[in-house]
Amino acid sequence: MAKSLSSFVVKSLAVATTALAIGSTFSIASAQPQGDDTRPGVSQRMGDGKAQFKGERGHHKYDGQKMNAKAAIVIPGFGPVDQKLVDDLKLNDDQKAKLQAALDAKKQARGEHRDTFKKVSDLRKQQIESGKLDPKALLEAEKELRATMQEKRDAHQAQWLALWDSFTPEQQATVGKYYQERARNMQERRQDRQEKREQRKENRAKQAPAEQAETKA
Repeated sequence: MAKSLSSFVVKSLAVATTALAIGSTFSIASAQPQGDDTRPGVSQRMGDGKAQFKGERGHHKYDGQKMNAKAAIVIPGFGPVDQKLVDDLKLNDDQKAKLQAALDAKKQARGEHRDTFKKVSDLRKQQIESGKLDPKALLEAEKELRATMQEKRDAHQAQWLALWDSFTPEQQATVGKYYQERARNMQERRQDRQEKREQRKENRAKQAPAEQAETKA
């Protein structure tokens, strides 16, 4: 009986601490510094721009992940863009070298981020399995994680800024036109979705009286 009770207590503790771990993991993700390719109003994970959206904007999450995966260049504060812009910029050899260095650092950072998160995850797992919880140690590890990510983010962002600073006024104007066009396209898509939502609402409003009449009949 005592053995069964002890087993029950251990299992209950494991369940409770797992729930706390999930909440703690979420707090880390939400508190992470924004990535090199962040845009205002968009939450990022892993410093690499996996946009998180909810509700009607859920489809943007997938679009943001696709864009980041195939990003050919990142303009800090404005986000990742595709190869078309790089082609339009007609980079010189020095600029191409800066671009490649930034892309290599970005790829390396992904692996480093995974390793860093795994250390905190392993520490949490060890505490749960041993039954000896140390919230202070775990919070300190999470604090170090955020500091490390911020430091690497700053260094990586500096590479993208160095590339931007190397652009001629004409190249910077080309980047500006790119974002203007993308903003117009996004606005058109938003307006199109809004019109479709309004049309669906109008159709439902028209159908409601007929459905009520059928029900009464």
